[in-house]
Amino acid sequence: MSEEKIQVLIADDEDPLRITVAAWLGDEGFEVEQAADGVEAIKKVQEKDFDIVILDIKMPGANGLEVLRYIKKNSAQSEVVMMTGMSDVNMAVEAMKLGAKEYLTKPIDMDQLVPQLKGIIRARDAEDRIRRLQSEHTARLLYDLHNPIAGLRQSIGYLLKGMAGSLGDHQKELLGYMTTSIDKVIDLLTDMMDLTKLEGGRVRLNKGISSLGTSVQNITQEFHVPIQSSNITLDFYAEPDLPTLEYDAEKIEQVVKNFMSNAVIPHTASRSNRCASTKGCPRAGRRTTTDRTCHGFGVQ
Repeated sequence: MSEEKIQVLIADDEDPLRITVAAWLGDEGFEVEQAADGVEAIKKVQEKDFDIVILDIKMPGANGLEVLRYIKKNSAQSEVVMMTGMSDVNMAVEAMKLGAKEYLTKPIDMDQLVPQLKGIIRARDAEDRIRRLQSEHTARLLYDLHNPIAGLRQSIGYLLKGMAGSLGDHQKELLGYMTTSIDKVIDLLTDMMDLTKLEGGRVRLNKGISSLGTSVQNITQEFHVPIQSSNITLDFYAEPDLPTLEYDAEKIEQVVKNFMSNAVIPHTASRSNRCASTKGCPRAGRRTTTDRTCHGFGVQ
């Protein structure tokens, strides 16, 4: 199977240099796209994931540092290499502080460029492998914790069924409380195992088309009784024209359940909750939110 090509974006307003570097890298087996200014570079990053983005520091529209900040916020998997003239070295150092992997001084040494870029990708891949190994090790530890706790939960269930003899009301109440506490620990361990899978790129999302407002409303209804008994006022609002989204409803609902569970705790002051679902598209500056105000203990 042929090796996957390294995807590179080069952004520079100097046409001769940009075209020359792009042609050189193309001849060396890289898949290269070009941008003539910072604004065009941001548009291309929005459209496609690149392994490496090469940025000139001084460009019209948006300079290299502005594009770098955007990439680190919105396309963190892309490695960034800055190009600079001798007078821009201080800005290049600033770019390194912002997350750039390397900076190249003009005129570009073409013979060194290819090994530098390949070295950056090798280092990135090595870091990814280390993170996956750490994630797998953590997952094994969590699994080893999960099993005996789940076994304890099962044993308590046997006791509650009277398999070891009859129980008094106080004993049943105590075992019921223990069961609830153990279930919370098991849920926490399960969430942590899912997180390690996500960090290791091994989580499986069961995506489906659904309404986020409906999902949140269903969860708030499940907490109707404990909310009332805890002297909490819960207001739910969802815009009537919310679009349907593709997401893993089970995992999103688990997040909301954890949020609500943390809110419904013993307290001495009254609290108010507000769950709101609003239309959103991250790139258009719109979003989906769930917020909560608290005047006592719990989630702030």
